[in-house]
Amino acid sequence: MTLDDLAGQNYASTTEVAALWDDADPRTVRRMAERGEIPSIKVGVRYMIPIAWLRSQAGIAAPEPEAPAAFDLDDLADRLAGRLTTRILGAFAALAGGIIPEMTAAGPSPGPAAPANDPAPAKERNHAHSTPAG
Repeated sequence: MTLDDLAGQNYASTTEVAALWDDADPRTVRRMAERGEIPSIKVGVRYMIPIAWLRSQAGIAAPEPEAPAAFDLDDLADRLAGRLTTRILGAFAALAGGIIPEMTAAGPSPGPAAPANDPAPAKERNHAHSTPAG
């Protein structure tokens, strides 16, 4: 195993480091990490060794970071506008669905008509027929 095999990784396991160090025992690498002899971070029960440290120990310079890919600002603006529009329309649809459930693409439905001979609510009936105490 070589450091090139670990390209794209930030940390190596004790097993990977042992393979880099001429097939050393992974338990030895773990004990070195536990004692602080080599830099590491503990993730659960595993110790992870920084690849940058391994490169510096081998005298290998860190690879140059790749330049970000060029992008078209107009395309980015169009995609952003499309997503924003979709979210706004979704929010309005959710709001309309919660307030006016009968709303359709053609507009709100008139709803059921009230019957012509609908009796007055009980409170109004009692109030209309009650007489003042006297």
